[in-house]
Amino acid sequence: MDSLSYFGAMKKWDAIVIGVGSMGSATCYQLAKQGMRVLGIEQYDITHEWGSHAGQSRLIRKAYFEHPDYVPLLQRAYDGWKEIEQKAQIQLYWPTGIAYFAPEQHSIIQGIRSSARQHGIRLTDESPDKWPQFSIPRHFSCVFEPESGFLTPEIAIRSFVQAAQEYGADIHTHERMSAWQETTNGVEVITDKGIYLAEKLIFTAGAYTSYILELPVPLRVTRQLLAWAHPQDPAGFGLGEIPCWMIAEEGIEGLYYGFPALPASFDGPRGLKIAYHRPGERMTNPADTVFDSTDEQLLLKHVLDRYVAPARATIYELKQCRYTYSPDEHFIVDQVQTHGNRVIVAAGFSGHGFKFVPVIGEALADLAIHGSTLWPIGFLGLHRFR
Repeated sequence: MDSLSYFGAMKKWDAIVIGVGSMGSATCYQLAKQGMRVLGIEQYDITHEWGSHAGQSRLIRKAYFEHPDYVPLLQRAYDGWKEIEQKAQIQLYWPTGIAYFAPEQHSIIQGIRSSARQHGIRLTDESPDKWPQFSIPRHFSCVFEPESGFLTPEIAIRSFVQAAQEYGADIHTHERMSAWQETTNGVEVITDKGIYLAEKLIFTAGAYTSYILELPVPLRVTRQLLAWAHPQDPAGFGLGEIPCWMIAEEGIEGLYYGFPALPASFDGPRGLKIAYHRPGERMTNPADTVFDSTDEQLLLKHVLDRYVAPARATIYELKQCRYTYSPDEHFIVDQVQTHGNRVIVAAGFSGHGFKFVPVIGEALADLAIHGSTLWPIGFLGLHRFR
């Protein structure tokens, strides 16, 4: 759409959203659903390989060991996933359950139990023998969360975008923002294809945030490797046969996680998906696609051989995504006070944000429309870094 109206005056949007990926697509949807004139600007296509959503599947869970304050947001997010599934008439959430394997005193097991007690989340203690597809040390606990599973990120983003457009949102792809500035009449956005004016400007640019918005805290972008492996005998490793899983070891940073082998009806590679959740290689250019995966691939093969030994799996495909870390690895969702209330940011999701997409979209729309939100995001504000 041209930035000028029929009368030569610049059209003014209620909100412009920079970055129409995970959080941006849901924000466009929420704004448009509430009757706002919204423009979403995405430098790539809708879903792509240069952001944080690539790779077919993302875990969703409620017993949040990272911090129990996330749980109310998660409970709302579950409702939001149901809403967009109904709107799009497609399944996005697959309730496989998640099995957590780790020594009982590990911070992850203790965090899961604490979060579940505080918020009434159902967990069961299981014997690792329940799933003979895994090779779990006898001293590990196995905690199973039945109301959890995985989401399909690329399909979800496309569903949010389509729904936003049905409500009247304009979505521009392959358009790169080069500058923005506040004016007496709002916020002006300059791209390689036009100039646009809005009352509010929302940044949901993921790994590219620091290149287009100055924040009072640094964001660190890392490359994360995702791997798919073919079991020698695929029987028993498919969807409905094993849960999603997490494995943590004492003295080892982060955790390993994986998914059942998905059938051909899903987008993306076949086979068992496995990844290592920890800060990966730091990236100076988020668009860079050249990397040496040798060490990481050997590590993931070691994990498969040690913990999923019956699969006798061979890694055959690799993909990468980006994590954008805040200094404390908690999200940043706030108005940028140096710009009054006109500029809003959601960033620093630190590798655990996708499951929150619907509620973050709601919160950002609230901030743009009302200047505040009823959803409990206070602990995610920029004030914590001052």
